Formats: sequence, C-alpha cells, structure tokens
Amino acid sequence: MTEVKQKKEDDLQEEMTADVQRETEERSGNVEPAGVYETAVNAMKKAYSEGAFKAAAEKFRSIPGFRDADARAEECLEKAEICHKDAVYAEAALNRWKRTLSGCKTAARLYGSIPGWKDADKKRAEAEKAAKIRTIIAAVLASVVVLCAAAAVIYFGVYVPGVRYQAATELYEAGQYEDAARAFRALRGYKDSREMTRQCETIVRDRKYENALSLMEEGRYRTAIMEFTLLEGYKESDQKLTECTYYYAGELFEAGKYKEAVMQYMNINGYLDSRERAAEAYDRHRKDLKTADVGDYILFGTYEQNNVSSDGKEYIEWRVLEKNGDSMLVISAYALDCQKYNEENTNVTWENCTLRTWLNIDFLNTAFDRDEQDMIQMMTVTADKNPKYSTSPGNSTEDRVFLLSASEVGRYESLDYARICQVTEYCIAQGVYKKGTYRLSDDDICWWWLRSPGKYSNYAAYVLTSGAVYCNGRSVDSGQGAVRPILWINPEF
Repeated sequence: MTEVKQKKEDDLQEEMTADVQRETEERSGNVEPAGVYETAVNAMKKAYSEGAFKAAAEKFRSIPGFRDADARAEECLEKAEICHKDAVYAEAALNRWKRTLSGCKTAARLYGSIPGWKDADKKRAEAEKAAKIRTIIAAVLASVVVLCAAAAVIYFGVYVPGVRYQAATELYEAGQYEDAARAFRALRGYKDSREMTRQCETIVRDRKYENALSLMEEGRYRTAIMEFTLLEGYKESDQKLTECTYYYAGELFEAGKYKEAVMQYMNINGYLDSRERAAEAYDRHRKDLKTADVGDYILFGTYEQNNVSSDGKEYIEWRVLEKNGDSMLVISAYALDCQKYNEENTNVTWENCTLRTWLNIDFLNTAFDRDEQDMIQMMTVTADKNPKYSTSPGNSTEDRVFLLSASEVGRYESLDYARICQVTEYCIAQGVYKKGTYRLSDDDICWWWLRSPGKYSNYAAYVLTSGAVYCNGRSVDSGQGAVRPILWINPEF
C-alpha cells in the first residue's frame, strides 16, 4: 500500500516537473506547439477557479490556429467568467445573510454587478428593499433614543427635583427643619434650595442654642456643655460653654469628685479663678489617692503637655497598675516626652543609660514638687532579661522613676491594644515618631521605650505603635522614642 502511494507521489512529481520544463521551453521558444497544447489541455482539466481558467486560456492563445486551441481558449474564458459570477453571487448571498443595513447594501451592489446571472436581479431588488427597511428602522430607533434621552432629562432634571423640592418645602412648613435641611441640601442648587438649606440650618442652630441656654439656666451644666460644644462657636456658644464648664467643675468639687473637677477647670485654664480652683481640687484629690484601685486614673505632678508654655504646666494623668498596701505603681497615661535611651550608640544597659539619669533628675525635679517627691518611693529595679535573647541586662538599680521591662509590660497589659500609647502635643514638638494607623481615638500614637535590652547590647526593647512588644529592639540612640515613666507612690508619706 505504501509502495502504491509512493508511486503516485513520484508520478505527480514527474508531471509537475515536466510542466515546469515545458513552460520554461515555451518562454524560450524551444518547445513544439503540440507540447504547449498538451500542457494547456491538462491545465484546463485541472482548473476550478477564475484565475486557473484564465491561465489555461493564455496557454491556448500562445499557439493560435493549432488544432482547436482558439476554441478551447474561448471556452476557458467562458468558464472563468462563470466562476467569477458564481463567486460574486456567493459573496452577495453571504452579505445578505448578515441582515444588517451595511450587509444588505453590499449585497445589492454585488448582485447589481452580475445582472441576468441566475436570479441576481431578483435578489438585488430584495436586498435593496431590505436595506430601505433597515434604514427606516435605524432612523426610527435614533428618534426613539433621542426622545428617551429628552424624556430622561425632563424626568430626572425637572420632574424628580420638582417632586423632591415640594417634599422639602412640606417638611419646612411642618417645622421639621433638620429633615428639610437635608432634603434641600440633596437638591444641590435646584431653584433656591441652597438658600432654603441655610435658612433651615439657621433655624436649627437657633433652636439648639436656645435649648442649651435653657439647660444652663436650669443648672443642667453637663448636658448644656454637650449642646454648646456641638454648636461649634455659633453666636456666643463658646463663651457659654466656658461658663457652663466653670459651674460644672464647681459642682464636681462640691460632690467630692476632685479629679474630674481638676480636669474641667483645666479645660478653661485662665477663666476667672479656674487655675486656683484647679489647684485646690488637685490638693484634695492628692489627699485621696489611697482610695484609688488598680485600673483607676489619678492625677499626680505637672508637666508641659499642650505645648503652650504661657499657660503653665498641666497635671499628669497616671493609671494604677498595682497596689501593695498603701503604695501603688502607676504609669503615665500618655507619652510625656521624647528622649533617646542613650545619647551615644554604644553597648549599654538600664543601669548606665542616659535615659535613667534624665528620669531620676531632670524629669523628677520638673514634674514634682517637694511634697510629691517625698511620696515617690525609692525602689529596687530588677535587671530583667530580654524574654527572647540572652543579651546582658546589667545589674539591678535603685530608682524612683523608671520604665517597664519587656516581661513586666506583658504582665500588666496582656492585650496589645491596651498598650497603644497616645502622645501629647509637647511630645510631638520634641520630635517623637507619631502614627495614625492604629487608633483608639483621633489622637496620634507612638512607640515607647522599655528598660530591657534588645537583641544586641546597643539595642533596647520597646512597644510598637500597634501595642506589640518588640524584643528585637532598636538602636539606643534613636531620637524618636517616647517615654512613659512609671513610679511607686505612697500617699501616706
């Protein structure tokens, strides 16, 4: 079977070679007319397209008068014309089948190019009719689209806003001014909606202002404070807010809530005798420190925090971590300052770092008066190791002010979020790194130093802005670290 197939392929190859040879001889004039005729006959038999028939016709024409070469040339040209018309007819039919406007137009043009061929004339008429129908449909659809667009503009630009404007007006007339303000604001300038929005908002603020004044006259200062705060300076709300705060602080003082009274007086620092009253409330609060429990917040000492030195230092807020008899361990509620763990990048421990010196001399003398310093106990601060690394922690020290260690911070605050620390304005001004990614409020937060060594002897551990303890630590001379002092207080001293 393979031999037969091979023989056929060989015969075909020989035939093609002979054809090529004859054509070459034809061009050179070295071939007999009989050979050309035979080649032309074979080409005619094999032809199936317009181009093939025309090629065969050219071969017959090259030997005019030889046998029936002239007749066969004409026959080839006739068959070429038939192939051409059939191809045009087929292409026209394909375009008509698409049933699109452009397809129908193309089909009509193609059918028109072969008049009288088969039913081309009939098909041309049908294609032209179909094209006209689709032209009309396209025009109608375009008109519909335009009308729909116009209707949409009228509906959404005129009718809907008109209905909403009427609804907003009805709310206004019904005295529902807050709802009316929202409705007019949503109209975004339709008619006089902006002016109506301002009118409604003014009426609402006037009502809230009058309500806050009534609360103030009734002696409901705490509620009045909230109302005046929400008014954000409208009319005399700021002045009334200060007055209410002053009276409310007085109520807290009379009720024995001295810490809360101090905080309120400090909110209006400089108003009348608010600073003197704050000092009096603070003295009362300090005498009651022994009543504080673990988790409570107390005030103890003063330190610049709002970065406005002209109004004096602010009272420091601390959280109670532990109680032992009359003594209590406290940590600052906020990062109070920005300091390096050590001024130079060298191997160092808590025992000989410059931050320890700063805390027990500079900070101690700045933040606490003589009576307060007497209440701060000298404690043995253990040289706790890093929980993950074997870096030497140095020796234990005797300190009055110090920092938590990496192990202690986990004992007192087991959850990361509880260790997230906010910064004061003064601390920010000192160059602390602040971030707003992890937030308990709108305040900025920071990372803060621990006294434990880091992975290396020139590193110190710290608490990340996320609240996680980072035992690997960072270079001790980093200038962006925050400081949260801790100390033991004995109110009975």
